[in-house]
Amino acid sequence: MIKALPFLEFAPPVREPTPLRQAITRACRRPESECMPSLMEAATLPPPMREAIAGTARMLVERLRDEPERSGVAALVQEFGLSNQEGVALMC
Repeated sequence: MIKALPFLEFAPPVREPTPLRQAITRACRRPESECMPSLMEAATLPPPMREAIAGTARMLVERLRDEPERSGVAALVQEFGLSNQEGVALMC
């Protein structure tokens, strides 16, 4: 007699999905417009941390711009200021 599922005895038992796995399954293929608000909220930094990061970024950019010989990164920083989206995107 041929078994319908001959390899079933070798397969590990299927466990109940964890809450995290259930959340991932529910979120699969959700529209971006539904996902982004909660992700943006979760990615928001407290003001003191944002200010510290901005200060560090400013200092790094100023030092790169002051170098006499510009490397590839320094040339990009010189070309695109942090006052526009392109410059900010390059720093990210």
